[in-house]
Amino acid sequence: MPIEYRRVLGVVGEAPTHLDNLRTRLARYSETELENLLDELAELGLVEASAEKGHHDLDFTGDFTVNDLKKRK
Repeated sequence: MPIEYRRVLGVVGEAPTHLDNLRTRLARYSETELENLLDELAELGLVEASAEKGHHDLDFTGDFTVNDLKKRK
């Protein structure tokens, strides 16, 4: 199995992984390279894509407001 496949599979593991997390952890690959690797792995049945279950706010700042925090006191 090519090293590129093993790197991607090592990051994906057995838990669902958001594409943004993959891009960050596998920054050595361009976006196109990573997409091609994922496509190849999917064709081999080693990974599968799933639909997003809504917006992912990976840095947890999207809906953050000071007024919301004050209300929670």
